[in-house]
Amino acid sequence: MKHMHTHKSSAEAKKGIRPKYLLFYFLLICIPFLFLALVEIGLRIGGYGPDLRLFIPVSEELPQFLRINPQVSRRYFYLLSASPTPSKDLFLKEKPSNGYRIFVLGGSTTAGFPYGNNLTFSHILQKRLIDAFPERKIEVVNLAMAAICSYTLVDFMDEILEQKPDLILVYAGHNEFYGAMGVASMESFGRNPQFVRFYLQMERFRLFLLIRDTIGKIRIAVLKKKLENEKTGPVTLMERIVANPNIPYGSALYQKGKKQFESNLIQLVKKCKKARVPIVLSELVSNIRDQAPFASIDEDTTLSAQFMFQKARSLESQNRWEEARALYYRAKDLDPVRFRAPEDFNTIIHQIAEQMDVPVVPMKKAFELASPHGLIGQTLLCDHLHPNIDGYFVMADAFFNTLKTHGFISSLWKPNLLPSSFYRRHWGYTALDSLYGEIGIRFLKGGWPFRPKTLPHLGLSGYEPKTLPESLAVQLILEKNTGFTLELGHLRLAEYYEKKGEFEKAFQEYRALWYTIPHEILFYQKAVRVLSAMKATDSMLEVLQESLAYIDTPFAHRGLANLYIQKKQYREAIFHLQRALAFQPNQPELLYSLSVAYLGAGFLNEAWVSIQQLEREYPSYPGLAQLKKTFRKGLELQMPIREEVP
Repeated sequence: MKHMHTHKSSAEAKKGIRPKYLLFYFLLICIPFLFLALVEIGLRIGGYGPDLRLFIPVSEELPQFLRINPQVSRRYFYLLSASPTPSKDLFLKEKPSNGYRIFVLGGSTTAGFPYGNNLTFSHILQKRLIDAFPERKIEVVNLAMAAICSYTLVDFMDEILEQKPDLILVYAGHNEFYGAMGVASMESFGRNPQFVRFYLQMERFRLFLLIRDTIGKIRIAVLKKKLENEKTGPVTLMERIVANPNIPYGSALYQKGKKQFESNLIQLVKKCKKARVPIVLSELVSNIRDQAPFASIDEDTTLSAQFMFQKARSLESQNRWEEARALYYRAKDLDPVRFRAPEDFNTIIHQIAEQMDVPVVPMKKAFELASPHGLIGQTLLCDHLHPNIDGYFVMADAFFNTLKTHGFISSLWKPNLLPSSFYRRHWGYTALDSLYGEIGIRFLKGGWPFRPKTLPHLGLSGYEPKTLPESLAVQLILEKNTGFTLELGHLRLAEYYEKKGEFEKAFQEYRALWYTIPHEILFYQKAVRVLSAMKATDSMLEVLQESLAYIDTPFAHRGLANLYIQKKQYREAIFHLQRALAFQPNQPELLYSLSVAYLGAGFLNEAWVSIQQLEREYPSYPGLAQLKKTFRKGLELQMPIREEVP
């Protein structure tokens, strides 16, 4: 009996105590998480860390647009004091019903290096698509940045898909080894793709950023000697970003880079497929003919990049172009300094595209067809892989033709579209853009890997600018991180020409500016001003019409209406005046001009309504009496009175 009683008491005790223990353990487990949550909330309230959203509002003046966050690169660059910035492309918060939205992803080539945004292949492509589909609102948003790899592309994708894209274009792969988060990058957090992608997801939390920044400060202290050049002398991002420069072909690190690229590219395509958003990949091109290997492993001639390069040179001299091309590619792939993507990456692109039913832009073929004897070199590329101006037009044309071939935007494309050569001849860039690119490449080639690391960076030593554009280009390169931008250089040059009365040169600079930032109405306004001084009415019409393809403004509609009234094209003027009044209701000059246009077109009823509104709102408006007199005469004649419109 005593034993039974003890057993019963023990069972009852367990029944009574167990829930209390469970609650105690539950609270014990929750306390650390609650503490972390409170720290996270405190850091957010305290404003710790930068805003790292991909897209942010533009300004109060342009509330209808979103832009790419200039600080988004801080997700990937935290050890280096200067990080790359994205383009200034804008897109509408609310996608219009006739809209077609394209996002473009990639590294420095896609970003247009060494030129400004006006010479990116994405801007060239957008202009051609706008002309091909004038009834559609075409948006091409370039998200590319220098020195990023495929991790960034995957990290961006969820936020991109929230913006309802119609198409994703990808030209990426050259930065896979040394780009931020790459397997041999200074800005790396391991070589396991799943772990790195998890790490990037965690950066959404301020507490994680605090931990990251603390670790970063410790790493910077440890690596101070390695990074000291960043503070003491000229050095390029290309040099700063590299942690392990030597990656032999087929080595373990090389294989990890391949795995990283393949894994991320698959993730990228999967995300698009799941969201039912088409994606187009592109082959990668490099300078194989005119860029000798940066380094070479010469113990074995079968693995010697330099030996293969010289053998290719010899075959080329014998006019054996096909054999030479194969060995040039082999030499590039054997180069252990991995700034140029190996052909294995093009194989991966095609394999994934075939497996997942994705179009591929035949970029290698496009460049080979445009190169002497099919050997890609300095005729189209200005360094080891970045296109020159002609090269960027080849890139844009290759993407354009691929979209057309696969029936994107529409299954029926108009025949007889303007060729790439037309856009090349009439593009918005000036000598300043060319010089900026040339001097930028000169600066790049002044240091490693174009020169041995043991030698000091040449900077721009020996270069003596002789003209104002040359001086500005040098200043732009040397003061890149001070806020002096290419846009400011164009603006300074335009104002200089305008003051001298060289209006055509001033116009060309303003045109380069709106080709760089097409949504900035100021550049169109200044261009129209100098065209007005030149009495170039038709050119003013073209500029104002072009602006409307990017941003709908009362300035453009008012300007077009005035020009159409001057040309006695009253119906066109009426359309633009009505659009301008939608922005600025009851504006007296607009009401007056609308009355004039109605009278000129013979729309007497509409003219009378407009005149009455003007008289009610502004009874003493100059010209109102003459307007009424003209109306009465028109009423008597019951016909358009174009000759006597005030």
